[in-house]
Amino acid sequence: MNTYIWFPRVLCRLGVSLALIAGWPMPTAAWTDTKLTSASARVDARSAGRVQVELELGVRVNAGWLSHFELLDLGADFELDAAHPVQFVDASGKRFTPSVRTTDQHGVVLEFARTQAPKTGAYTLLLAWRSRAPLAGDDGRATWALPRWPNRIPDVRIDVLTPHGSEALTSDTQGADRVSASDLPAEHTTWLRFGRTELPRADAFSVSWQTPRARSQHHTQLALARALEQPPVSMFAGLCAALACVFSALVRMRLKTKELGLPLP
Repeated sequence: MNTYIWFPRVLCRLGVSLALIAGWPMPTAAWTDTKLTSASARVDARSAGRVQVELELGVRVNAGWLSHFELLDLGADFELDAAHPVQFVDASGKRFTPSVRTTDQHGVVLEFARTQAPKTGAYTLLLAWRSRAPLAGDDGRATWALPRWPNRIPDVRIDVLTPHGSEALTSDTQGADRVSASDLPAEHTTWLRFGRTELPRADAFSVSWQTPRARSQHHTQLALARALEQPPVSMFAGLCAALACVFSALVRMRLKTKELGLPLP
């Protein structure tokens, strides 16, 4: 019997043996009951040409042993972060080291040796990867998502590190019941936090934000549009005021030049 779990389009094949797949009789059942207890992601989107993702999953093995864990659709150009190797840790801090290989479905497969496979208990899975696929479009709107999962997940969180001045787009964020922002000027960063008390079965959690550069361009275009909407008299008055400022600056420059004893232009 196979048990499958998806997140982000994660496929987890749990406690499966060739004999069991083939339907051969087994003296003991290689059956596993495993659930996710939490999910959180830290997305560093401050660089326009690179995205760094750190995914943390709470995993509960209620019975059996864990043999395979697959994570799919990490991005067509994803690359595992060698500085942060895959970790699978139990509640006491014991580390289980799986073999890791990539798949043609833009994902990774974690495989545990039978004698070292995680058994009944609570675990934390940590995985980090990079991607060069841009998150933001030409309008400056960026989106990142945890794909659907066939079972409910409690306590889901997405933290996004964005360029300083970015704003969360709550209207485009699906189902978040907690949204906050913290400015870190020294790091030129705005930390956006999105949370859900529970992610229902087969529900996606997509978060969106607006980068500051695009917002500035939008405000400039808005101001120009408003200026063009002004009546001719107001536009003429504004032009006269601008010319007066230029003339005043030229007069001050001429007086300063005369004070310094320089030849006047």
